[in-house]
Order: sequence, then structure tokens, then C-alpha cells
Amino acid sequence: MVPHPKGVMVWMGILANGVTKPRLYPNGVAVFHQDSAPSHASRITQKFLTDQQVQFLWPQQWMPNSPDAALCDYFLWGHLKNKLNKRRVSALRGPSKGY
Repeated sequence: MVPHPKGVMVWMGILANGVTKPRLYPNGVAVFHQDSAPSHASRITQKFLTDQQVQFLWPQQWMPNSPDAALCDYFLWGHLKNKLNKRRVSALRGPSKGY
């Protein structure tokens, strides 16, 4: 396994009327939708999600190359990565209450 530096995973949802707030689904009523990154489409990831009984969209169900279905892929992730790469981070601290 390749070692990775510590990091922070950011999740957000974008709707027609704005950005979502962080939300928990205590009853498990949600469908997990990923982008088409190779790590998301891999058999290992799909098996893990199935074993964990997570309801998710299979890669065959994704709408290919659709900016309507994957808005973040077409702008946000690249934009955030460019902004974050301009900063030097020396340490990760506890979660921020900035959301």
C-alpha cells in the first residue's frame, strides 16, 4: 500500500437552489452517488459498498459525461484543488466549526 499524507475529505451537495449543509442519515435512507474516478468504479469499492449494505448507483447507471449529474467534476474539484495547492499546510487540527 502506498502511504498518503494526512488529509481531510470534504463532502458537499449541490442542488439547483444552493449548496447543502452537512447532513446525517440516521435511518440509512439515502442513495450514494460517486463520480467516475477509477477508485470509485473499482470492483473492490463496489464490493465494499455492497457488503456494507450501502445503496448506491452502479457505474452502468451513471449518466456519462453529464454536467447535470456531476457538477463538481466539471468545475468545483479542479477549482478547489488549485486554490488549496497555493497554500502550505504544516499540520491538521481538529474539525473547524466554519461550516
